[in-house]
Amino acid sequence: MMDFAKNLFRETIFDPAGAGRRIVALDIAPNTGWMLLGLATVLNTLLFFAMSAMFPAPNAMPFVFLSVPWRVALTMFVAVAMSVVALYWSGRILDGKARFGDILAMIAWLQIMRVAVQVVTIVLSLVAPFIGALLAFGAGIYGIWILIQFVNVAQAYASIGKAVMNVILTMVALVMMLSLTLSFLGVAVTGVN
Repeated sequence: MMDFAKNLFRETIFDPAGAGRRIVALDIAPNTGWMLLGLATVLNTLLFFAMSAMFPAPNAMPFVFLSVPWRVALTMFVAVAMSVVALYWSGRILDGKARFGDILAMIAWLQIMRVAVQVVTIVLSLVAPFIGALLAFGAGIYGIWILIQFVNVAQAYASIGKAVMNVILTMVALVMMLSLTLSFLGVAVTGVN
């Protein structure tokens, strides 16, 4: 299993479309995809707080709401789950053919990769903070390209342009959904009302 994960990690970096095809071929059931996403969320939350402990932010935290682990985990999970739904439905608008489980599996895998990148970033930040920051920035930018390739494969688009549009529509929808959700939950910039 570890060998498979290492190979998929490598392939995702060097051949995102090939990795996307491999994930689709796995035909992962949605309940398994949700479990993987839950695991990735827990790991990302632990790393978020590890990073916060090692590199404390200024006292004026914009979101006091995010100072409690379960809130961070819930916020991460909801945000990523919304992105899965938005990618799926915006793809439908653009005549995409993706199965929901494929989009979910791809996003869960990207979140698991994010865990690995965060671990490397934390280690590098302890030794060479500038290089750690560069890695985090570069990984974020390249992650968008990987996402576009995954969407292109899952939705079976004829051109990468449609995949780019799918991701843009998703980002717009995600901002709207998160704004509505945070308003509904009563989250203010300084915390919870």
